[in-house]
Amino acid sequence: MSNTMSNNDLTLDNGTPNLANPRVLAAFLDGVGILISPFAKACKASNIVRPKLKDEDVLNIVAVYRTLQEMRNAVGQDADWYNDPQHCLIESVIAEGESKRTKLDNKIVQAMLDAGMPLDLIPPAMRPKASMASPADAADAIIEQLRADGVIG
Repeated sequence: MSNTMSNNDLTLDNGTPNLANPRVLAAFLDGVGILISPFAKACKASNIVRPKLKDEDVLNIVAVYRTLQEMRNAVGQDADWYNDPQHCLIESVIAEGESKRTKLDNKIVQAMLDAGMPLDLIPPAMRPKASMASPADAADAIIEQLRADGVIG
């Protein structure tokens, strides 16, 4: 399966974030920057009590923060969203990735079942979930699960 997609996609086929999309990259840089900025600013301020860190560690934290700023400044310069925070996009990226990974897992499980693998050899977390369209479907799914778990014969 190819992991190359359009730069407009939030995630790759396997569900990982598409960092070739400048907006996704900017979102993650903004998100990390938001998390580290209060700490980095406290380290830089001379009138605030610094955390109990070595001077070298404080300098490293400030350098990481500055590096994040430089990276973010370089991403999306010619885009209309350049000056807007992109961290709100992270939730969409994660949701899309989870959805793609679930679909991929379902395809793998279906291929295993199609190849004749018994349901009880498939890890419980990966077993297909029955649609509960009717009470009979729910009952069949429960019985099938009990058989797969070896509770009933």
